[in-house]
Amino acid sequence: MSAYLDPEHVKSARKSHRCDWCGERIVVGEAYIRQRCFDDGDAGTTRMHVECRAVIVEDTPVGPFEFTPFSNPRGAKE
Repeated sequence: MSAYLDPEHVKSARKSHRCDWCGERIVVGEAYIRQRCFDDGDAGTTRMHVECRAVIVEDTPVGPFEFTPFSNPRGAKE
């Protein structure tokens, strides 16, 4: 069974991350969205630029969503 925690708005990144949507860097000090998930004992975290996450919310406001990581233009639909 999968469980997704509510997305968290991180106001200022403490270290650099890679956006799971576009693959570009989330630089130190930049705001981003983090969501944690659990699936049959495995844990995972997605991190996205605010504008990249907004694309997904626009298309799927409720529930889980699927996408191909690191292969979408920043802030643009697949």
